[in-house]
Amino acid sequence: MDASHVVRINIFTTDMDGFLRDALDVCFGWFGNTRPASTLVEVSRLANPKVLVEIEAVAIEDAS
Repeated sequence: MDASHVVRINIFTTDMDGFLRDALDVCFGWFGNTRPASTLVEVSRLANPKVLVEIEAVAIEDAS
């Protein structure tokens, strides 16, 4: 399975401005020209206080 199988990502960050400035291109660059549907949400904190970003991905397996 590779990036082309990912159909949706949900991104949670504690720093929206920092993510948009420093990580958005890196995150979406991994997908190339075909980006999955996505949601980006700023949250007050994540379960691990050392973590700044959490990414949840949904992928589908090719049926063939």
